[in-house]
Amino acid sequence: DQTCIAPWRSSGGAQEKAENVAYPAQLEISEWFSKNDHEEKIVAEIVALLEKVAQREAQYTLVPVSTRFDPPFDVMTHAAGVGEWHAGSDVSAALLAYGTWQPSVLPNRGPNLVDIIVGSLKRIPGVFVEVGAGYGLTSLAAASRGHKVIAFEVGSKSLEAFQESISRNGFQDLIKVHKYPLGSASQEGESVCLRVSESNMTIDSDLGRMQHRGYGLPFSPDEEKDGCLIGTVRHAGHLVSGSDRISALKISADGWGGHVIDGFLPLLKPTRDRPKLISIEWN
Repeated sequence: DQTCIAPWRSSGGAQEKAENVAYPAQLEISEWFSKNDHEEKIVAEIVALLEKVAQREAQYTLVPVSTRFDPPFDVMTHAAGVGEWHAGSDVSAALLAYGTWQPSVLPNRGPNLVDIIVGSLKRIPGVFVEVGAGYGLTSLAAASRGHKVIAFEVGSKSLEAFQESISRNGFQDLIKVHKYPLGSASQEGESVCLRVSESNMTIDSDLGRMQHRGYGLPFSPDEEKDGCLIGTVRHAGHLVSGSDRISALKISADGWGGHVIDGFLPLLKPTRDRPKLISIEWN
């Protein structure tokens, strides 16, 4: 009962796709070198280089997946193994295999978090707010049923895929994306480093992933700035809501959920017009 569509699915995965991309060039170069009496070692080195180039290309290639949702919509994702990881899972791999994903739970296990959240919106007027949208699966699902969405995401790969999905499905009038992380009222204006130099930390580390999504350690302007490659500023949730009533709030902030909730407190305290549903991942 898999409803996803992956154009290169029959190739067997990202590695085989990368090999298929490089294979014609491998043959051509190998033939040229054999005619010119070059050493096999040189040919092997160039073929290995071609494979690396092809694998790097696969990291930036987005493919559409038809989701398991009613009504269905497309979500753009990366090849398995080269996209975003979250809650210990390869999000792209789950989307490609199941057409859906949910944190820390098997994708095909019900009730599905996306169905629960989006299903609740039909009874509540207002906008759905998603903090840490990732690939935007829940936001896209809400928009597919006509709900307005305010989403927050700063992870470069997730953000690229999310914005491509919005465009592909024609949801530009329903989903507004903010490209900065949220926090508490006291953290408003705090500098945040999204990417540090490779000599200090890689994106493969747990702290590196949090940093990449805007929820790592704050960056002090007084500190040496050479170690930060990409920076941004943190905001509090209540400052961007305007006059919109929040019908549901979903928070995925890599352990910063408490701070994000604090930033939304002015909208959560009143008994009237506050969100009727809050979903929060808690580390």
